Amino acid sequence: MNNFQVNEFSNLNSAVLLNFTSIPESMPEEKLNKFMYILDSNDLIQFKRYKIQRKKIEFLVGRYVLKGLLGKFLGVNPSQVSLIKNKYGKLFINKLYEKEVYFNLSHTDNMILCGITKIGKIGVDIEKNDKNFLEIMNLVFTPEEIRYVNSFNNRLCKINAFYKIWTRKEAYMKMIGKGFSLDPLSFSVPAILDEDEDRRVLFYTHNFSNEYVFSIAVKNNKGYGNIKYIVNSLNLGNLY
Repeated sequence: MNNFQVNEFSNLNSAVLLNFTSIPESMPEEKLNKFMYILDSNDLIQFKRYKIQRKKIEFLVGRYVLKGLLGKFLGVNPSQVSLIKNKYGKLFINKLYEKEVYFNLSHTDNMILCGITKIGKIGVDIEKNDKNFLEIMNLVFTPEEIRYVNSFNNRLCKINAFYKIWTRKEAYMKMIGKGFSLDPLSFSVPAILDEDEDRRVLFYTHNFSNEYVFSIAVKNNKGYGNIKYIVNSLNLGNLY
């Protein structure tokens, strides 16, 4: 895993490490097989369920990134990193390791985002901002959130506001570990501030390369007023 040049793990007590990785659209079979070592028996079951090659690549790259970063944090070979799921599908690290770390993974068209921190539970969501979903707001946004989006007259600004709210909502659902089993209309997220009313959850939203919008939700267990977000772009050139 020499291509992971990440040196910020010492800051994770007060920071979130965010890592972007492009997903190759195709990969020669021999290269795909070369990196199968990263998958444990449970991963292999899920990998084999995918019938579309692009989905297999996406899954493999996701595990490669996640286990590579966690392996560096834990000081073990990435293939030794053991992940478990809750009943909603959220991944957690096996408690055999002494170091406590929180992480989450999200992917959209040709891009993966991985967030790692020691602050508290984390959820991340990344979306490609090339679709107009304004017509579905009534199904997923609270009246307050809809008013925020509609406060913008410019259509592009409205779409950007939509993605800000939507990625924050999904990041929050992933942070608490329930995903879409939680009704998105049952809660609201802050539109302007980067924290909820009691400062128990911190939010961060950013446009990445003018094509993607991502948001982070972090459980603020340590009562921080501000935390640092460290953004890296990981080169997976050795994969293909």
